[in-house]
Amino acid sequence: MTLAVATPPSSAPMRMTIEEFDLLPDRKRYELVHGIKVERKVGTESDLIGATIAFVLQNFNRVAKLGYVFGENDYAYDPVDRNHFRRPDVSFVAKTRFPGGKIPTARARFAPDLAVEVISPFDLAADVNEKVTEYKRARVRLIWVVFPSSRMVDVYCSDGRVYGLDIDQTITGEDVLPGFSARVAEFFPEILGDTSDSTPAAQNPQ
Repeated sequence: MTLAVATPPSSAPMRMTIEEFDLLPDRKRYELVHGIKVERKVGTESDLIGATIAFVLQNFNRVAKLGYVFGENDYAYDPVDRNHFRRPDVSFVAKTRFPGGKIPTARARFAPDLAVEVISPFDLAADVNEKVTEYKRARVRLIWVVFPSSRMVDVYCSDGRVYGLDIDQTITGEDVLPGFSARVAEFFPEILGDTSDSTPAAQNPQ
């Protein structure tokens, strides 16, 4: 996950509109959280894992053609505060969600069907929980929170189920990506090809 560490100001954070935000030359480094520019700090490992998950989903969707897989895409889904958007590390949107079946050139004004957050070393537990709660309120149907350190994925479903999976288990797309399944280990590229189960040094720390 690339949750944010606000740029420390000398006084209260300056608020801005989404139009003002879009004029910033370095806007890709930030989210706009209720009008406040918040820096996204990404770890190298979490960035690689996010790219790997997007690749796995894209390979499935290339055949299934259920919708569109995105990397870091903006979603301005707050019905009250238009100066607010989030940027999941990976997301999926069913093709029926786009008006007229066309992908908008501007920022999406709805929540994704799947949001994936890969935890980076800069993320705090309270921030992660806040973002998951926000996704639920926005009716994101499936949420994956990926933990590189423990090689686990927490899954949040729209029916209220929450469960965790480790690298030896299989993750599915539930009713959001019907037919999708993959070993959780596929999300962690450094694990692939490691067949050594007898050498302690080769095992992943918990």
